[in-house]
Amino acid sequence: PVKRSIRAAAFCVALCLFFSLFASVRLCAAEKHLPTLYIGDDAWYKDLSAPLIIGEDGTFFLPLEAFALLPSITLRHDETVGAALLIREDRSLSFDTESGVRILPGGDEQLSIRHENGTVYLALLPVVSLLGLGFELHTYQNGETAVRINDGSGIFPFSSLVRMYAEEELSPARTVLPAAKTADSVTLLPVSPASFPETANSLSAGTILLFRAEDILSLSSEENVIFGDNLARLLSRGAVPALYSLETDPDTALHYLIQANNRLLSAAHRGAYLYLSDLKLTDEQAQLYEKAGLILFGNIPELVKTQEFQSTGDNHAGNS
Repeated sequence: PVKRSIRAAAFCVALCLFFSLFASVRLCAAEKHLPTLYIGDDAWYKDLSAPLIIGEDGTFFLPLEAFALLPSITLRHDETVGAALLIREDRSLSFDTESGVRILPGGDEQLSIRHENGTVYLALLPVVSLLGLGFELHTYQNGETAVRINDGSGIFPFSSLVRMYAEEELSPARTVLPAAKTADSVTLLPVSPASFPETANSLSAGTILLFRAEDILSLSSEENVIFGDNLARLLSRGAVPALYSLETDPDTALHYLIQANNRLLSAAHRGAYLYLSDLKLTDEQAQLYEKAGLILFGNIPELVKTQEFQSTGDNHAGNS
């Protein structure tokens, strides 16, 4: 009887352990953390303690040290004096880590900066623009957003990288920024590639320069050289180029956007990551846009459609 009691007690203990383990596994599965930030081909290793932050106005903020994990980036951070320097080849970004002020020859400039739990955060757009980095966005099936920064060292498609950490993400990564977090929360400056406005000289880092793809494709060779010089000057101040097309056929619009992006690359050695569009795309068409490296940044503002400098002809394709 004693042995039988011991066996029964041991069986009960084993059964309790089994159910406890099973419950723990189910709890872990239910609370699986989805990375908010990817760097190259890896998830940010401090994602639990220092995740991506999305401000109330839709601004994306990344931890300062996350940028330094890209192979081409060097970070020098002196916490005692509150100064940091990010270096990438011939580009650099130095600022006060308390105030976010950049000291430049032409005068001080303010970077968007935050402090959370002892971590310095920087706004995404100005940094990727000033350092020439790429970025992608993904909206998980649960509605949460993730960002990937890349200097070319990351070789996996973002959709494949996401599925390594979230197997349930069966559909390709949709690099679409919710409309509520786009044009209304940034400085959007429609610009004619043939005549840059003088106000562009005083723009701040992170300003979106919005070009109509067809206008870029209509530039002559001489105009293209002038355009490249003006664009390079503004990009050096942290501006971000973006494209749009008023073409109603998605395939033709994609062609214009790709050709215009190639012109940007040849003219100023910097392409556009962002585009604005009112088109309703099928999943297959959306994937083609994403494969071309284009990130939807929202709808085309009505004001932009009626700008006087916009051309109305349909003869741009021949110049591509």
